[in-house]
Amino acid sequence: KKNDSTVMSEKAFQHIDLQPFSRKQVGHLVASLAEVEDDEVDDSMVRFVYQQSGGMPHFAREILEAINLTNLLVRRESSELLGWNVDLSSEQLADKTNAFSSLEQMMMHRVDSLDREMRAAVQVCAVLGREFLMSDLVLVQRDCMGLQKAVDDFEFSKKFLDKAVNERILEVTIDEGNDYHDELNDMELDGGSDFHEDVLYRFRLDVFRTSVLYSMLESRRRDLHSVIAKALQRQQKQKHGDHSTDYRGMLKLFGHLKACADSVNAAELALKIGKEFENLGLSSQSLSLYNETVEIWDPCVHRDDDPERTTIGGIESQVVYAIGPTDLEYLIKVKIETGKCFANVHDGTKSALTYEDAYSILKEAPSSEDIEDHAMLFPIFSGLCLALKWGRIKDDAEKTYEQELVARFVLEANRHGDPIHEARALAMQGVMFYSLGKLDDCLETQRKLDDVYDVNEHSTGICKSYGSDRAAQNYGLCTEWHELLGNHDEMMETIEFVLNILLPKMEERNVHNQFMMLYPVLIVMKGQGMAHRALQIFQAHLVDMFEQHYGSNASTFCLAMYKPTVFLLKLLAAKDEGVEISSEQLQEIGDWVTDDKAGEFTQDLESVTVNLGRDGIGVVAEICLLLLENTTASALMSEDVRERIKQKGITLAEASVSRSKDHVGFRYAYKEVKDVLKKLLSIS
Repeated sequence: KKNDSTVMSEKAFQHIDLQPFSRKQVGHLVASLAEVEDDEVDDSMVRFVYQQSGGMPHFAREILEAINLTNLLVRRESSELLGWNVDLSSEQLADKTNAFSSLEQMMMHRVDSLDREMRAAVQVCAVLGREFLMSDLVLVQRDCMGLQKAVDDFEFSKKFLDKAVNERILEVTIDEGNDYHDELNDMELDGGSDFHEDVLYRFRLDVFRTSVLYSMLESRRRDLHSVIAKALQRQQKQKHGDHSTDYRGMLKLFGHLKACADSVNAAELALKIGKEFENLGLSSQSLSLYNETVEIWDPCVHRDDDPERTTIGGIESQVVYAIGPTDLEYLIKVKIETGKCFANVHDGTKSALTYEDAYSILKEAPSSEDIEDHAMLFPIFSGLCLALKWGRIKDDAEKTYEQELVARFVLEANRHGDPIHEARALAMQGVMFYSLGKLDDCLETQRKLDDVYDVNEHSTGICKSYGSDRAAQNYGLCTEWHELLGNHDEMMETIEFVLNILLPKMEERNVHNQFMMLYPVLIVMKGQGMAHRALQIFQAHLVDMFEQHYGSNASTFCLAMYKPTVFLLKLLAAKDEGVEISSEQLQEIGDWVTDDKAGEFTQDLESVTVNLGRDGIGVVAEICLLLLENTTASALMSEDVRERIKQKGITLAEASVSRSKDHVGFRYAYKEVKDVLKKLLSIS
């Protein structure tokens, strides 16, 4: 079976622009549907259908179907032509034909003509959605329609659905058999079910469903959504307990919770689904869901073209001033997860703006004083500081804003007393001191972190609150701090602590966390003659884990650094430790580094890696140097290729030096790359 993209790429379809039918063609359509000859249709009938449909064949067909259902179309005895029912007075005929003056009016007429029971059932179906399963209707109809106990749920649904199909209101889209009755009778109709989802129905025309919905009072629609949501919640609970992976069912439930304005339950469910999507690498889908959730509080939140709107953090100001503490708490939680997702999809600017929005809302909302758990502040502090580190929020040279933010984070975390947030705040403070060039303060903060942080007790909680274990990551940076201060023994002890104590406790599928913790350690190890061990660790805990859990078509923030890091460590292991590297591998590295795309990294990624001790272009520059120094690799190169590699290495190394030399927080990266540049320039 070919997918849509394959079919379209093979040009299996041809696009044709269809013009409206002429009056003569409409007459032919009327005759064909009535199974008569063209000259057997009354001209007044053809004229009416043509005028009302505008020559649109689908609309014309719908008009004819509706006319036929209302007994307006008959074969006249006098002329033997197919035309209007002459037994009706001109006033009656005008009244009835007025219902067909537009498609919307025709649909409303059909809704009004349904009997009470049928209309109630159609309303339930319309609220269920454009498409719905027979099991959904059976599940909710008793609560929605107040059916008597004596009514058989299956029989009622089947009778209604058959009638709706016959009247061309609904159509069956999936039908895998007709043996439904036994399966439906096994359902626990007052709760969840294990019903085999065998029949899918949908409205033939969206406009008919829309007409049904518009014919209902808003309060009625909301009540039906609420009843359906409760029924679906019971079903989810019975089927899956608290650990459902039925994402389709959960998204369906979310839609009804949102529609009935159950903000708390909708937001709670959205956060659950969104985090599951994030774990599956589907951050873009999480973003869409979170954006939908925010609309519960402010339906116009995504309208940027309204000059009349006054907002706080992107939310209508009146909503912020009036929102209650529980709703505020969930709104902020959704904003925080949105900020994390933007970071995951490499959009640091939107991530920073989202955290700033959350902070603004919390500061301005009067109900924030009534929130008991102030721990929600901490992910905002964390996100804002990361945005500062990535350069997505501008600060002055003294980092005044960042220092105030970190100081408040540490103070609030200490007041809160939860070691998870205390550890994150101290880790942030250590990184800030490094960016200010205060290495002694870095290590003093690290000692405080040692007293607070226990990987066995706190790592999972930190990852849950902040996306990755920021405290464990600081131990990786600490190896660089010790090296810069000449603390060789402490540096080696920290390396072994990270590799032997912390790494085994990290969740293996969280490869982003692994990269952030290990990358500084591996950079230090390669300078200590341990490149081969560093390569084995990087391969086992990052490359292999990413492939195992996500596959080759997935992505992660630091993925672009995987290949150059592996190549760098392979070349260094060959140079410093005599580890064999084949001609084929050298050729592969040479082909890669001469490609124009080698050395192209996003600004966000470079902002992160330079803080970790080595930016991407600096790594590629060193790969160029090592290839030129490797005699086997040199023998494989032409003089032209050798010169290209040299010039590329110099260009990238100069750019890396320019980025890092005047920034005290990038001193380790500068120390590394300036030597690479010096050696490249000395090669003849």
